[in-house]
Amino acid sequence: MEHSLHVGPILRIVGDADVFCATSSGSIVRFQHETDELEPFDGDFWQLLETEVRELYERKVRKKAGT
Repeated sequence: MEHSLHVGPILRIVGDADVFCATSSGSIVRFQHETDELEPFDGDFWQLLETEVRELYERKVRKKAGT
């Protein structure tokens, strides 16, 4: 079955196959590559960026602590 998703990529995290995209209506979704589905993100681009930067920092702290 062929279908098309009407979204444009806006943010990709290195090492993560899923991509954040913007829809034609301006909302943000995460494209789940394994299921070919769009998962809504509740927020704007700046909230998304803040969330991802915070998660990156937390991963760095955990790695440095050895956990």
